[in-house]
Amino acid sequence: MNERQQALLIYLVEQDNRYHLTKTLAHQFDCSLRTIRNDLSTIEKEQASAFAFTLNRDPGKGILLAIDEEKKERLLKVLLQQKVQPTADVDLRQVAYELLMGKEKFSITGLTELYFLTKIEAKQLTDGLTVWFRRFQLSLTSKQRVGLILEGNELNKRRALAQIDDLSETPSGCRYLLSKMEPYEVSEVERQLASFKEKHRLFFTDESFQRLVMHVLLMVKRTKLNQPMTLTEEDLNQLKATDEYQDVLPLKASIESFFNVHLKDEEVAYLTMHMLGAKIKKGLNDTDFLNLAIENQAKALTEAITERLVQRMQVPFYDDPFLKEGLLVHVYTTINRLRFGLTVSNPLTKDIKQMYPYLFSVLLENVIDLEKDLGFLVPEEEVAYLALHYQAAFERLEKLKDKAQKTAIVCHMGIGMSEILKAKIESHFRELSIKATLQETEVHQYLKHEAVDFLISTLPLALEDPPHIVVSPLFTKTDEEKLQAYITVEEKTQALPEVDIKTLIEPAFIFLHYRFDHPYQLIEYVANRLVQAGVVEKEYVHQSLLRERKASTAIGGGMSVPHGDPRFVKQSTIAVITLKEPIDWDGEDVSLIFFVAIKREEKYSHRSLYQRLAVLAEQPSHVRRIIESETKKALLKIL
Repeated sequence: MNERQQALLIYLVEQDNRYHLTKTLAHQFDCSLRTIRNDLSTIEKEQASAFAFTLNRDPGKGILLAIDEEKKERLLKVLLQQKVQPTADVDLRQVAYELLMGKEKFSITGLTELYFLTKIEAKQLTDGLTVWFRRFQLSLTSKQRVGLILEGNELNKRRALAQIDDLSETPSGCRYLLSKMEPYEVSEVERQLASFKEKHRLFFTDESFQRLVMHVLLMVKRTKLNQPMTLTEEDLNQLKATDEYQDVLPLKASIESFFNVHLKDEEVAYLTMHMLGAKIKKGLNDTDFLNLAIENQAKALTEAITERLVQRMQVPFYDDPFLKEGLLVHVYTTINRLRFGLTVSNPLTKDIKQMYPYLFSVLLENVIDLEKDLGFLVPEEEVAYLALHYQAAFERLEKLKDKAQKTAIVCHMGIGMSEILKAKIESHFRELSIKATLQETEVHQYLKHEAVDFLISTLPLALEDPPHIVVSPLFTKTDEEKLQAYITVEEKTQALPEVDIKTLIEPAFIFLHYRFDHPYQLIEYVANRLVQAGVVEKEYVHQSLLRERKASTAIGGGMSVPHGDPRFVKQSTIAVITLKEPIDWDGEDVSLIFFVAIKREEKYSHRSLYQRLAVLAEQPSHVRRIIESETKKALLKIL
């Protein structure tokens, strides 16, 4: 759908109890009757079956959208969070790939001719890519008589290539990049890496193994294009001094022989970095690739984070027997990645922040404090992975113990995601006994020795017996309903702890229908108002901005929850801001902001508050009523 069609559908959903004349709709959306009719046909064709609504046409009355209340909330949530792609028919990955590989010169005019775009659409496309490339410290500029030029160092270009799938609305791991390689080359690299990991007892996750295959193929392809890796002398010498570098040399020789290419020392170092940073699925004692200094650092960091979370959240994480080992394995590879400046793609970061806002916020706050000792910054994608481990531990501590049916989980995304999926399912379904969490490659061997009634998998399996159902790694409400239907049981979910948000909101800190150009401008304005009122210290302004720069506080549903360090709060309060026009909040349209200032000692209120706000973000019609409130009294009444 384009932007007008999306706006039309939102309008019809919100007015679902009345008929609308097409003439009135055409006037409302400033277009012709024919355009409105075509838009309605597109909406009906693309969206009606997915969201179970119908468009009822009555010649005398007009058109009415019929939908039940539950489906209405779900549809509104999707529509209000959806970003419209003005050039939806263009695969941005293809354009980015050509620019990164330097194989073809593009110009704005060339893009219009190649993809049948208007000049405005082509400009929008390049503007979007410019922002995306900036994430990797790459600069996309347009020069007369030359065209579009992408500038930056080789390491950053390979980082961008490795995450090119982020440009797709339906990410598929490394599949796009691997599709650009010859199948026989992919198979050979997979064979060589499989032999290497077996020799050195390396237990990579499926995702990590595929990424290593991709990096080897990129290394070969870029070398053949005379685009070699460049590293500083210090980084190169540091890597060459490791045992892992020496272990990689035979693999390098094997790759050179097959591809008839010469790989420089920098390429061996590049591959060593990715070997060290790849996520693994078993304990550190099971592998030959172990750096004791990094292991000790990982242990210290794991202990420090857990201790801080226990104190802050009052959750006995030490009582969970599985948390320490899984966390240590993840933190070990995280340190290796970050010390070499490697990034990890976490497609679920946004969902994790929305589903577990309080845990993510507390984790991020403590990680920021620890960064000074670590000597490097920890990006929000890594913090999101840590949140999975702690959320899994929390849900294991809360889980129900009575089980009956036997099952196993097949998850392709590593230890953290497997464990949180297991814990989440166990907490909702006491009837299940989850016997194991497996990688796809382990399924057939496991079933030879163990019997299960069915499998729960995050991807389709080439398997008829036992039966399996496919769920999202985050196990959404839809997945819960699907699993519940499968095992034909009813499960009561625990209610959220009660907290009355209104008791924390002073009318003086309600700002209705304001206008701001940027989230930082809003945060600074509101924080200063709190300082003037004496409820927070002056440092809270700076800390709130620092927190937002580290990771966006948008939680979906058109909402954001900015906040600073609780140490600088004198009196707990919440400021509420509604906006006349939505503001771009790190890629999300936000119109409702709860600026939180809660004292650190009020742990229960803080956690309950985030849970309540997360629930509110799932109720689009309720959010819209709050945004449209004309008076402070009306807003408080809705809350």
